[in-house]
Amino acid sequence: MKETESFQFEGDSAPTPKEGAEIKSITRTNDEDGKLSSLEIRNLLLMVLCFTCVATSITLVMGGSAVTIVSVGGSGSAAPLGVSAFFVGSSLVSLGTAPLFERLGRRGGFIVGGVLGLIGGLIGIGAIVAQSTVLVIVACLPVGLASGVGLHLRFAAMEVVKESNRAFATTLVLSGGCIAAFLGPESQAATRDAFGEDLTYMGLFMMVAILNATCAILVFFVQFPNEKEKNVPATERDEEEQDSPKETPSVFRPLSLLSRFDFISSAMLAFLAWSIMVSPMSIVRIVMNQLGYSPRLGLLTLELHFLGMYAPGFVTGKLIGKFGTTIMGWVGFILFCCGLLLNMLSQSPEKGTVATWIVGLVLLGIGWNIAFASATMMLAKTYENAPQNAKKTQAANDFIMFGLTGAFVVSVGYIFKGGGSGLEGWRLVNKVVIGLVCAMVTLMLAVTFIGKKGAEIK
Repeated sequence: MKETESFQFEGDSAPTPKEGAEIKSITRTNDEDGKLSSLEIRNLLLMVLCFTCVATSITLVMGGSAVTIVSVGGSGSAAPLGVSAFFVGSSLVSLGTAPLFERLGRRGGFIVGGVLGLIGGLIGIGAIVAQSTVLVIVACLPVGLASGVGLHLRFAAMEVVKESNRAFATTLVLSGGCIAAFLGPESQAATRDAFGEDLTYMGLFMMVAILNATCAILVFFVQFPNEKEKNVPATERDEEEQDSPKETPSVFRPLSLLSRFDFISSAMLAFLAWSIMVSPMSIVRIVMNQLGYSPRLGLLTLELHFLGMYAPGFVTGKLIGKFGTTIMGWVGFILFCCGLLLNMLSQSPEKGTVATWIVGLVLLGIGWNIAFASATMMLAKTYENAPQNAKKTQAANDFIMFGLTGAFVVSVGYIFKGGGSGLEGWRLVNKVVIGLVCAMVTLMLAVTFIGKKGAEIK
């Protein structure tokens, strides 16, 4: 009997006792071995491609919205507002992701997300034609909505594999951003002047529209468990329900989450990971351009930063499984400290080297990957005893995470300008981010000594 048969058709009409014993034995063995079935591999590969589209769209907006705003006449202090609008959109959509996925299923929900991203891309194209700073910022909002939906691929990945492979599946899907690390910035550079000097960066939003449409098409071919279950004949579902003991479902109370240490710690760790990483990233190209670095070096710095964000996904899941989320959270903290130290040491081309800029941003990217993946697995632990509340808990987490990040990023442009722009503004932004790192160390101490038992996933 093949592995795919025991996993794919689990719950079918009751076999004979001998056959049933064989199926259970094989299922246990496969789960212990951690081997992926052909169906799991197919689903994960499709989801990696879907996340590549989502992540590329994110890198285009997060890496290019600031220079796009400046190109249409916006000021340096307004440059980070596009990124902020992106995070506000990601936060707002989280209020509706739970009912969206419950009503339309994972597939339908991700298709809706792709359509939202397509709309954002079209608004962005109109913004470039109209040379409107306001419209560029507005265009980032629906792209944020789409990304907020698309980032749920990290949760959906845990649903298409066995429990022993969940950490691997989550980080594997996130590693789809490795392609996005170069595809986003390079496509932006290639299309920058494709439509003439009067329509600079229109290609950026055209790529956003194409990528989101592609994601909506690819996700159609992913076979999600809830949708597979709908195809099981009613008589077979009735037999399974009769054989299985009925459990009283727990009631989901959103406000009760705010009193749970495990939920608050995972949401705050995710918020801090995003804010520490994205604040320097949102202005680095502008600062490097002001100091005299070539646009190509600024683009390379951003590309390697994005690579640092996603490349560790190939091993992060295994490391979390081996050492636990708390230890890996501390690893992320150390990487953030090293990255910010290099950022503070960065100089102009005449006085320093571009290596400090590149390595500093890369370390921030790696730190984000480890801290964010740890926060995701910490969150999964909060609803393992009430899986019916998973989507609502995930939505509440993302609302807090993206809402706080968006609110903080709004201030980055003004902090940068308050420091006097250039190198002085860059250092002031990084000093403020050091404050976030101090908050992170406080949180990690609380997780380690107060909530270790509830937060640790071995």
